[in-house]
Amino acid sequence: EATIWDAFHEPLLRGKGERDARPAGGPQPTALRTTEPVLDVYGDTAVVRHRLTAELPDGTQLRVRNTGVWRRDGDRWLCVHNHEDLLP
Repeated sequence: EATIWDAFHEPLLRGKGERDARPAGGPQPTALRTTEPVLDVYGDTAVVRHRLTAELPDGTQLRVRNTGVWRRDGDRWLCVHNHEDLLP
């Protein structure tokens, strides 16, 4: 039930139901690449930052800056917030 700032959808999304119900944002990527990862763990909380390049079917590349906040739940990590910014 993470909150999500989606680069292609302005309102804050709350949980998988809202994420799945948002309008389609155009063509789906054919490839995703992450670069420049930075990970910090503070006890049961982790903050992950990276750049994401999404390649579209026509060869266009979208660059996105991404930050995720994760919480440890026993032996697994759950995303509690994800933030995306589309780069020019």
